[in-house]
Amino acid sequence: MLHSDCCEKRFLAVTRRGHMKVIQANCRIQFTPQDIAFLIETLEQCPEQRQAIQGLFTDLETRGLLLDSEALYEAIIDTPNNLPISLHLFFYVTVRRVLKKRGIDDENVADYVAELLTEFTRLSPSSKEAHNSQKHELGLDAWMDNLQNASSRDSFERKAHIANRLLFHTGIQEDWLRKRTDRTGAPSLEFYESLAPRFYRGASEHRLAEKYELREVFEHLAESFHETRVALNDLATRLLHLDEPSFPILDRRGTRPDRNPDP
Repeated sequence: MLHSDCCEKRFLAVTRRGHMKVIQANCRIQFTPQDIAFLIETLEQCPEQRQAIQGLFTDLETRGLLLDSEALYEAIIDTPNNLPISLHLFFYVTVRRVLKKRGIDDENVADYVAELLTEFTRLSPSSKEAHNSQKHELGLDAWMDNLQNASSRDSFERKAHIANRLLFHTGIQEDWLRKRTDRTGAPSLEFYESLAPRFYRGASEHRLAEKYELREVFEHLAESFHETRVALNDLATRLLHLDEPSFPILDRRGTRPDRNPDP
C-alpha cells in the first residue's frame, strides 16, 4: 500500500528542492531499449503485424494500433516472472486495456494514468509494511489546508497531486480503503470518489494545464473518475499482486490470477 508518511516525506523533499514533479502524459515516450526489443520480438510472431512494425517509431497511429494489439497484451500477462519490460510499457498496455473496456478510448488519458501508476508504485513501500503501520492515513488534510496560501504554481501542483493520490488509492487500493472505513470509521471510498473530480477540474482550469498539455486529460478524468477508478480496481484485482515487496506487477506464480481473456 502507499504509506502516507513515507510518500509525504519524499514529495515534500521534492518541494523543498524546487517544484513538485508534474506527472505528464508521457509514458509512451519513456519505453526502454528492452521494451522496444520485447515489442518487436512479440509482434514479429504475428504475420498481420510484421509490416506494421516499421511504423512503430514513425507513425503515431500505427504505434497506437501495435500497442493495442491482443498479441502484445497476451505476451505481457502470460510471460513468467521477471518480465523484460519497464513499468512504463506494462502499465500503458494494461491501463489502456481496462480503460477501453470501461468506455474510455483516449490514448492520452491512458498515457497519463499509466505514468501516474508508474510514479506512485515507485514511491510505494511494500503493502506488508503499510499494513503493519499503525497509522493508516491518506495525509490529504495538510495538502488541502495549504491550498489557500499556496502560490499559483503550487496550487496547480497540489490539486493535481491530491486528485492523483485519490485516483491511486480508490482505484488500486479499494479493498484497503473499505476495510479502513469499517475498522476506524474513516471517510468512505465514496466520499473520496466524490472529492477527486473537484481537484482534477480545478487543475484543468489552471494555465499550467495548457502548458503541460493536460487540460483535456484532467477534464476527462474529472468527468469519468468513477469509470477510471473502477477500471484500475479491475487491473489491481486481476494483475497486480500487492503482498510482496517492491510492488511486483504480476502474480508471483508468473501467470494471470484468472484466465478471463479481458482484465
